[in-house]
Amino acid sequence: MIKPEIRIFIKTLFIHIGYMLILLLILSILGIQWNNLSWIFSALTVGISFILQEIVKNYISGIILLIEKPIKIGDFISINGIEGDIRCINVRATEIQLEDQSIVIIPNYQLISQNVRNATINNIQGIVTIVLTFSLENNLEKVCLLLLEIYKKHKEIQITPIPFINLNQLTSSGIELSITGFVKNPRIVNSIKNELIFEILNMIRSNEFKLL
Repeated sequence: MIKPEIRIFIKTLFIHIGYMLILLLILSILGIQWNNLSWIFSALTVGISFILQEIVKNYISGIILLIEKPIKIGDFISINGIEGDIRCINVRATEIQLEDQSIVIIPNYQLISQNVRNATINNIQGIVTIVLTFSLENNLEKVCLLLLEIYKKHKEIQITPIPFINLNQLTSSGIELSITGFVKNPRIVNSIKNELIFEILNMIRSNEFKLL
């Protein structure tokens, strides 16, 4: 059975062809010779060929997506800084629903030709990482203990794998720490990260730690 979007495309194509034939008929009735207009139609032909090339490229990519299924409806993906749930995969383009419920339409060719991160294809956990640089004047051991305590107390942070801290970089004035924990669903990473940042800021103020 032909999909609705394909039927719409074929219908639109025939309508445009009909308009072109009517235009040619009108020009013929008016006595305008083809030789006088051939250069215009040549230019139009070149432009239309480029447009059709893009359309065909996206349709073929859509067919590949539907057959190979590297992504599917409901997957949480990111591409070119765009991150969201796949709402619909059409033959020409794919609809991605963002966190604010708005929709981004991406040509299928981009999903085939560019790097796409599928965060839910294997039920992968979400990763929540916060990077901070503390002054060496702080009690760094206490800093690490309190940061881990905040992560472990959050109801959405998983016990396994346990949260951990990496010492990324040490300079003469400070040390860069990254705190990482895992959540069940990658879709909630941003909201959980915001909550943790507020808790960490309160902890820093209450203990008078110094950030760089």
